Amino acid sequence: MKIPAFATHRPCLILSLLLALGMTMGFYLSSWVWVYLSIAIILIIFRRWSLAVLCVGALLMSVHRIIPPQPQGEIIGIVDTDVMTNAKGIRPAQVFIFKYLNGHAPAKYFGKEQLKYGDQIKINSKWYRQGSHWQDYLDHKQYYWQVSIGANQLTRLQSNQGHTLIALSIALKNKMKAIVNQYLSAASAPTVIAMLTGERAAMSPQLKDLFIRSGTAHILAISGMNMGIIAAMFMFLLRCAHMPRRGQFAITILLLWFYTFLSGASPPVVRACLMATVILLALMLDEGAEPLNSLGLSALILLIINPGNLLDIGFQLSFMAVAGIFLGYDYIVKRLEFLPGWLAKSLAVSIAASLATAPITFIHFQTIVPIGIIANIIIVPLADLIVLLGLCLVLVVITVPILAPSLGACLDGIFHAMMWSAYWFAQVPFGAIIY
Repeated sequence: MKIPAFATHRPCLILSLLLALGMTMGFYLSSWVWVYLSIAIILIIFRRWSLAVLCVGALLMSVHRIIPPQPQGEIIGIVDTDVMTNAKGIRPAQVFIFKYLNGHAPAKYFGKEQLKYGDQIKINSKWYRQGSHWQDYLDHKQYYWQVSIGANQLTRLQSNQGHTLIALSIALKNKMKAIVNQYLSAASAPTVIAMLTGERAAMSPQLKDLFIRSGTAHILAISGMNMGIIAAMFMFLLRCAHMPRRGQFAITILLLWFYTFLSGASPPVVRACLMATVILLALMLDEGAEPLNSLGLSALILLIINPGNLLDIGFQLSFMAVAGIFLGYDYIVKRLEFLPGWLAKSLAVSIAASLATAPITFIHFQTIVPIGIIANIIIVPLADLIVLLGLCLVLVVITVPILAPSLGACLDGIFHAMMWSAYWFAQVPFGAIIY
């Protein structure tokens, strides 16, 4: 049988799609673990590779959805993330991810003892599942149980039991947040922190809603598309410095991982950086590399590492946006030849990404934001500039602190211009259609 040219040029994309299709089957028929395993072995023996990949995908998702037994009694583990304070409830709580022998769990601690990453603790609390859409979201991340810890239910055993690099990354992220809070106004600091680190806890619901209604909420998360935009910004600066082509790619990859490390190396940021790295590495090693095949390879790696990524909204939006740009950019640019070059290119990226992500946005949020196509042309460049100057602010505070207040004031001005734009677009009639 003749293999289609599409498949021969993009084998990783085809494999990732087959794996995703199999995982979708495994999601709805998750109890057939041994059936999938048996069929996969038979298909591999008879070299029916496409069907084998389908069955392997179903098997991986079925295993992923097995809920471990509820933990009982005293459990010893480690505080595995930065500790955040949640003051929204009746009682303020310290929120973190608790790593124990059988996995990870979101934890809330209502005591006064201040916890930090790497603390080894012993808890004796009741573990629970919420039985809601939020629990489904946690299951995708392999957080099958949650734990609420009272003031007298926790004992700290040791400190500094985590990974040194992760501890350093969290310390750098907190230092960056402190710098932003010091040199930017109280109105702009929470949003700039969200753009730099992906942490949106300090943002008001009104601000988040403003970005949603203007179709630009993606700038508040470090997604694959945003990481690609940051990479393009680094590439442009290196090209202006007359850096050789391969050097541009190599240094951009290093800068992306440095940025990931500086922002706290949270799982979504690492995932976005890995996606960008695979694509850039393929383009660096082979100038004629097929971008969609590189995108498929990154999807393949991320799905094998964690099948729950397939069900993650951020993962879906990232890959659909990038795939939409790869597939539709050239076609749309040709149809916009009557416009100035810079405007045609900006519109093409915005239209391609918006059209590709619209079905996912509608399915998950019952929302369509047509105004986002125009809003992104204005707001995304301002957001990129804020990210670049935010990183520069950190370096300036360390090297030439006397310039920090001026740079902070400049950042404030750009932020207010971005917010004014978002507010204006959010007010456009029928700009956001909510069902």
